[in-house]
Amino acid sequence: MASDENPFHSEIPGIDLKGEERFSGKVLADWAFDGEHILSNVLLEVSEGEITTLQSEVDVDYLNSKKLLRVSAILPGFFNAHCHLDLSGINALGGMDDFKYEFTDGFTEWLEIVRGYRPQESPKELKNAVRLGLSQLAQSGTTGIVDFSADAISLSELESSAFNGIILKELIGWSSPRDREAINSARDWIEANSKNLPAHIQLGLAPHAPYSTSKFLLEESVSQFPNYLQSIHLCEDPGERELLERGEGPFKEFLNRLGLEVRLDQIPQESPVEYLDRLGLLTPRTLLVHCNDLNERDLDLIADSGANIVFCPNTHFYFDRPAHPLPMILDRGIPVGLGTDSSASISGGLLSMYEELHQVRNFFPDIDPKILFKLSVGGLLGEYWRPPHCLKVGQIANISLWHHTDDKPSDFISLPAYCFLTVSQGRCLYKHPDITD
Repeated sequence: MASDENPFHSEIPGIDLKGEERFSGKVLADWAFDGEHILSNVLLEVSEGEITTLQSEVDVDYLNSKKLLRVSAILPGFFNAHCHLDLSGINALGGMDDFKYEFTDGFTEWLEIVRGYRPQESPKELKNAVRLGLSQLAQSGTTGIVDFSADAISLSELESSAFNGIILKELIGWSSPRDREAINSARDWIEANSKNLPAHIQLGLAPHAPYSTSKFLLEESVSQFPNYLQSIHLCEDPGERELLERGEGPFKEFLNRLGLEVRLDQIPQESPVEYLDRLGLLTPRTLLVHCNDLNERDLDLIADSGANIVFCPNTHFYFDRPAHPLPMILDRGIPVGLGTDSSASISGGLLSMYEELHQVRNFFPDIDPKILFKLSVGGLLGEYWRPPHCLKVGQIANISLWHHTDDKPSDFISLPAYCFLTVSQGRCLYKHPDITD
């Protein structure tokens, strides 16, 4: 599809990605999560984008007589720790919901479908896909994003938006010369874009995965860019372990179908986690995506390294994976966050951090709601990844306001709710059409 038209993008009422309006207002909520605690009967005042009042246990009957915006809940903005914004239009170009996933070696088949999608898109269409993804996230209360981008095409869109953004340039190259080209491209991209970045944007690198990047590429991404954030898909599918430990399985066949030889000297003969640890990629600046297939040794290595993990619940559900090790990750104190992944691996294709929170509750109903809230706003990530998303007087507002069918915080996670307002960097990203000035 190479026309200038964008068949999959539709305007969402109330969206303003640039955030032209600074938010000022008084809000009365049944409850709020301030980043650490759940508060009841809360008054929030924001003036020109800055939080000026946060009070709990207020006199609701008295304040109901005042001119206030009345909502069920106030939350810090969600932090989407992993997404692929440039894939947000994939469901309009044939869609992924009809793909019948079979757990044996179907994941590599899915990879080939997604790989074939990008060449259909012109740069303009990819930017429109990015805007669609941003609009969906704004409408569902997200104010911070980590975007894993093949061409880093989201950079200009995020720079001009009110989102807090980390843009990671994806690096792919299983063998020479593509791995050399990838690292040179990364160096040029960093040099061209690191100057004059707005304060709400950070840059980093994303070696795609151990099955798609060479040892050279992984080592160079660390040695040449030691102070930059790094992210990598890791242990997403059992076939990855099979490739790295024994040089066998569906990923070997996948690489062969791409015309790439899998030589014995390319196989580290150790687990994916042990491999990255040996190469120096497990650091507090690293974000490990998915980590579905971890054993005790892997968990210990990650915990000792200070590396971060991001769990994508709806993608986990889409592929019908076995239970995720999230409880063990939390028990070990490993820094962890939530992400949407892409529209290509979500039933229906809608990017929504609220739906991710809902799904993780379905998977793990015994986890304390406060932990789940903290997980969803990035509060359990390490210092290099953790966003400034909390409710505190004197801070610039990164908040979302919600209506739901009950006044209990636990019901917010399990029952239908909708976002009424999203404010990022003190500016309105999304206002529900029912809000009047």
